[in-house]
Amino acid sequence: MEDTAPQIPIGLVEAVLNTPQGAGLMAGGDTHLPALHFVGEVVPFTQDVQWIKEIAAGYLPSNYAGNTLDEIPKMVSDSVKKGYDAPSKGRGRSDGPSAAQLATMIISTSEMAIFHTPQGLAYVAITTPDGGTICHPVRSEAMKGWVRLRYYLATGKTLGRDALTEALDLLEAKAVYTAPEDNVYLRLGGRDGNIYFDLGQADGAQVKITPTGWSIVLDGLPRFHRPNGFGMQVRPERSGNLLELRDLLQLDDKNWVLVLAFLLISLKPAHPYMVLLLSGGHGSGKSKISELVKRIIDPNALEKFRLPKDEHTLAIQAAMAWMLVYDNTSAVRWDLSDAICAMLTGGGFSTRKYYTDDEQRMFKNARPAIINGIGEFASQHDLLDRAIAIKLPPMPAGTRLTEKAINARFEAILPGVLGSLFDIVSVALRRFDEVEPPTTVRMADAAQWLIAAEPATGLPEGTFLRALEASVKEVTIENTINHPLVLALFRLLDTLGPGRTYEGTMGDLHDKLRNEHGRLDPQLPQTASHLSNALQRLAHGMAEIGLKVELLNRTNSARPLRIWIEPTEHTPEPDKIKKRLW
Repeated sequence: MEDTAPQIPIGLVEAVLNTPQGAGLMAGGDTHLPALHFVGEVVPFTQDVQWIKEIAAGYLPSNYAGNTLDEIPKMVSDSVKKGYDAPSKGRGRSDGPSAAQLATMIISTSEMAIFHTPQGLAYVAITTPDGGTICHPVRSEAMKGWVRLRYYLATGKTLGRDALTEALDLLEAKAVYTAPEDNVYLRLGGRDGNIYFDLGQADGAQVKITPTGWSIVLDGLPRFHRPNGFGMQVRPERSGNLLELRDLLQLDDKNWVLVLAFLLISLKPAHPYMVLLLSGGHGSGKSKISELVKRIIDPNALEKFRLPKDEHTLAIQAAMAWMLVYDNTSAVRWDLSDAICAMLTGGGFSTRKYYTDDEQRMFKNARPAIINGIGEFASQHDLLDRAIAIKLPPMPAGTRLTEKAINARFEAILPGVLGSLFDIVSVALRRFDEVEPPTTVRMADAAQWLIAAEPATGLPEGTFLRALEASVKEVTIENTINHPLVLALFRLLDTLGPGRTYEGTMGDLHDKLRNEHGRLDPQLPQTASHLSNALQRLAHGMAEIGLKVELLNRTNSARPLRIWIEPTEHTPEPDKIKKRLW
């Protein structure tokens, strides 16, 4: 009589008897990962779903009420698709998947999704137990730690470096070539006409701001990345009072309007953004105001930087924080000023990827920024046109609070301050397309956003626009008057008689700027070509103070220019120029 009993592979018997997952299944708690691992061990010997379910059921406690057995068909199917059913070559039985294969199988669960950004960077979105989502770059240390932990929890063993690298290599390839494309944001992101603000909390909670209000959600979209140092923000509360913040910062009405404008612009869903220039002497509170504004919008372990030396460092900093704060700045070089302008308006930066000759790493991050210092530390007019400039007076005697008292008061009012700002941003979203962008300031998009938000602030109509216009004009005039080249031109014109007019070539003008010893001030352009470029950059500010420059018709040898003074209300008196020169 023919034996029709099923033939059970000896390897299957060994796998079932020796599996380290038996304890996890018998415990009857979170059995998903032990079952997933167990399936990976037995599929090289059988893909019979009913067999595997019956074997797994034998390990589960009699009162088990979970759904792990219902998940086994999909586990078997996924394992076969990934090739875990193939026996090892040259052996009568399989030793099961490698550590890298097992790690990939363990982390490839419903709590994890992979995707890539438009720049081709691979990311993993991990669902928190509360239903929120936290994203990590596949190659990040955070992701490596997560994989190691999941592997240890599932197997009781540590994952070796080579196996970890192999698993992440495969995960990255899948994310880049087979997974969907999506944007990943840092702290603030716009999607479908709404704004999302990442609170940085463990549950992945976000503040969703719509044209009708705001709420705290766990939607998981848009996706946010939290680099090293990313700080947790408190949950906002309703019925806050922004005037409490003004009182804490000890700002007058004029400067309060400008700080509020900067806060609201920093919560826009898209660039362009602006830079807040805070100048003041010792004891004016500029560093503390910078710190507190940063803590409102983008808390971080590193609240303030020193101004970077190059564009590459600036791009890296912008990739690691939403708002950049540069403390105690003495001067902003022209090349870095151009890089900051590009960052405010969404410009990109690329550099050669390490250890390659023909690959680039691209940075494209639009960010608001704060720069503080003493005096006129920023003089480039492109930057000033994108700036909200505030001069802080010294704090009156007897009004200074201790650091401890300021921080305690700030923490008490912060939830209400956030809620009030989100209320205003909601109104800005609702009204933005209804208001006309102004034509009197360069950053028209930012000004349009403020005009849309203004009714919710309680300020009189037109307050924000007038404040922006006055701020840009005031700082442009002040920086132009104090510019070494402008002072040198006034001094030259004062030596040319009552007409105070110069006509000649750029080379001749460059020579005339030398002192009586034939030396050129090191702060002045060192060549005629540099002088020409400097005059073009300063033309707007010089016109405001009545210093006119006109290029005349070209001659056979050169193109002459004429410089003269047409007094305006902002033209400095000769005596004041002499005092500045001294």
